[in-house]
Amino acid sequence: MIRSHAIMPGVGFSALFLSALVLLALLVGAALVLPSPWHWLVGLVWLGYDTWLQVHHLTRGTRAIGQSRLPSDVAVQPTIGVLIAAHDEAEVIRDSLASLTVGPDDRILVIDDGSADGTAEAVVAACGLAWEEAGEVRVARRAGSPVVLVSQPRGGKARALNRGLAMLATDVVVTVDADTRLAEGSIAAIRSAFADPQLAAGCGIITPTCCGGPLATWFAFFQTREYARAFVWRAGWSADGMLLLVSGALAAYRRDLLVDAGGFDAGSLVEDYEVMYRLYQVRPDLRCDVIADARAITEAPATPRAFLRQRTRWFGGFLATLWQHRAMVGNHRHGALGCWHLRLKTIDMVLPVYGLVAFIALVATWAMRGVPHPLVLAAIGGKIMVDAMLHVRAEVVYRAWLGLPRVRSTALLASLLEQILFQPLRQFGALCGWLVFARRSTRGGMW
Repeated sequence: MIRSHAIMPGVGFSALFLSALVLLALLVGAALVLPSPWHWLVGLVWLGYDTWLQVHHLTRGTRAIGQSRLPSDVAVQPTIGVLIAAHDEAEVIRDSLASLTVGPDDRILVIDDGSADGTAEAVVAACGLAWEEAGEVRVARRAGSPVVLVSQPRGGKARALNRGLAMLATDVVVTVDADTRLAEGSIAAIRSAFADPQLAAGCGIITPTCCGGPLATWFAFFQTREYARAFVWRAGWSADGMLLLVSGALAAYRRDLLVDAGGFDAGSLVEDYEVMYRLYQVRPDLRCDVIADARAITEAPATPRAFLRQRTRWFGGFLATLWQHRAMVGNHRHGALGCWHLRLKTIDMVLPVYGLVAFIALVATWAMRGVPHPLVLAAIGGKIMVDAMLHVRAEVVYRAWLGLPRVRSTALLASLLEQILFQPLRQFGALCGWLVFARRSTRGGMW
């Protein structure tokens, strides 16, 4: 367990963020005065921090998985309410509904958010529902069916989820994306996990799938590996009481706690991420777990344009959320979350900028001074190899955790290719996220 009281006492968001920017300026200045290879100090610092960060997350996640909590054997099982916010999802909503296996006291609430492709009609036909109310907001249901459909004018995902939240009275609320298909037993696994009264929130394991376009297989391959590492890291954050990243594609919350937090923020780019900050504010000792037996397959971007749009939204939303809740950074009331995790996240805000500056500095040096110093080339090559080995190790841990087949012998080669063909696209998406954040913040007065 991370001892939050021993970590950078009194250092909050402003001090960390400004320190990171001052350090960046000093490192850029060093490029003008230091001899080779130290003129590329900005790149060496960036490589070193990123490597340490990956080693730390992998080590903590691996240890946490080895100490995973056993399922609760409490006799009282909570009721489950599933919320599906859908906009133009007629082609996939049937499969999503078919994958849900719920109990007699559970509910499935589909909120059609102003779809124009017949999503509401697809749900009515698939579940044998009948319209009961007419007007701007319509409701369809059938006696004996757990499924209820609400059709409303377009208002955005968060507003759709909040409407559904207000209509549910179950103990636990599970959010499922309309293009997500749950594995058999996932709802049962969530019910079993929440039989433990201490559990306040949780997320399932998501596996991406990509459809359409000549690069779909390529995007699915690399995103599957990326997601696997992310869930190993989340296991570590969960064990230390600081898990914020709960994917809305398969997330679960105590309903009363979610209501107390005010539901989902309609102004957020990442409502599933932002709401976790407010849940921790309502309950600083909140326990949020990765529920490994709750698994699902969800649609992921299959083209460069769609991928960049998603990652721009994700990173821009992360920046806006951390800025909005910056008072939590360094706040000892939030334990390891405030004094460790959010401090690292504050530094992570500028990491893409460091990477961009390091790349520009390397290219400029190459153009003006010729081939970079052997130490610089060795640092870059070593970083690529270390990252590849860390990625393989994370995949080994992930597959053993979920009982999947062992890692293939080509995993190291795949990790090397990922860094060349996929990681630059991720980093570019993060930089675009900065542009989105800057534009929204200046227009909205966030600064």
